[in-house]
Amino acid sequence: TCVDTNVMPTELRSWECRCRGKSSNAATGRPVAACLHNECDDDEAKVCEDAVPAQVCVDPEPAVDGDWECHCAPGMAAHVQAGGPAAGCDAFDECTTACGTCADRGTEAGHACEAAGQDCEDPAPLDAKGNWRCVCRGKATGANVGARVAACELDECAVDCDSCAVQGGVDVCAAAGQTCVEGAKTPYALGDWACACPDPLSFVSAVGGAAVCGADECVDTVVTAAGGASGVPGAVCTAAGQDCHDVHPGTLGDFECVCKPLLAGRAMGAAAACTLDECDVAANAGACAGGATTAGQDAVQMCVDPDHTQTGDWRCECPRPSHAAEVGGPAACAVDECEDAANAGRCAGAAPPQRCEDAHPLSSGDWVCQCGAGLGTEAVAGPAVCVLDECEAACATCENDACTVAEQECHDPAQGLRANETGDWVCRCHAPSTDAAVGAPVAPCT
Repeated sequence: TCVDTNVMPTELRSWECRCRGKSSNAATGRPVAACLHNECDDDEAKVCEDAVPAQVCVDPEPAVDGDWECHCAPGMAAHVQAGGPAAGCDAFDECTTACGTCADRGTEAGHACEAAGQDCEDPAPLDAKGNWRCVCRGKATGANVGARVAACELDECAVDCDSCAVQGGVDVCAAAGQTCVEGAKTPYALGDWACACPDPLSFVSAVGGAAVCGADECVDTVVTAAGGASGVPGAVCTAAGQDCHDVHPGTLGDFECVCKPLLAGRAMGAAAACTLDECDVAANAGACAGGATTAGQDAVQMCVDPDHTQTGDWRCECPRPSHAAEVGGPAACAVDECEDAANAGRCAGAAPPQRCEDAHPLSSGDWVCQCGAGLGTEAVAGPAVCVLDECEAACATCENDACTVAEQECHDPAQGLRANETGDWVCRCHAPSTDAAVGAPVAPCT
């Protein structure tokens, strides 16, 4: 319809084209490109919102009248009805639909049954809500006791499956004359069944296959998995150069690896950490036993290995009283005979007291008692006869360089230690003077 919105003669081109019917579209100076009208805005389309359950109105083509539709709300059955409410919106499968009461709650929580590794079941009628449940998959069994997720179990000793003791109708354990023992019966713990030997070896078993009843793990191949063999367990001993000993044949895992002589060490179920006492080697022990000792010693040198985890650290130790030792061979057994209390006591108890000295510790009987400075010489294996030259010694009654300072000569006529033999030293003037003085320098020389 054409409408002139301003009829004044001076106002030209003010006319406009307006759509007929319910469309409110208009265009000035030209026809309307498309007369559009969303019928869902009309009162008659409110029947979608008022339906039970509430539905959604959709106008697929606003340029066409009379084509509006009622769609079931999101989360419900995907039904559509033109010109009125759709039927059966609430008749949907709660296992495959995402809704507030469904098994699949969308990105918020995911699918409850899938998360539990189970299948979902929504029993009829489909318009009954909240009655879906999870059911066990495959050959697992279990009930929904007070919960939507099922408590599923799979007894691999009783069910025929790829991971079970019964495979293709053949009971692996029964065929070997053994009993099947299931581990955990959850569907997630597969392949944990075991075959147990009959009495009296019922404590012997193998997981996933027939057990070797009465096997010697050092020589027998032990089956530990369905369709495979672990080989000889005790082979780890041989590979380590050790001996194998099965403590209880028939009991798995109790074999021992034992180190070969002269090594020491053992371990159960694994290679041992071997140690070596190098003194057990005959050549080493013999080298020490044949080592020389100081004359007078009855014992031989002893072989000592301080660390059995290392090699090359053995040593020969001399018998007491020597403290000498040598790594890798015989020691030079030196003995300081003055460490003998009897020898040291003889020197210390002499008059005057003397000092014990052993200048040759590799030989015996050659220790000496030495007089103090200026008291004479020494004596072997006993006290010396000490003399006191007061011109040479330093003491209370000695010359103590008094003559030397006065450029005179000192002479001690009686070099004894008795009272009447001390303090008698003489200072003599040099020739041609014959002057002398007892116990003091001549003053002066004439």
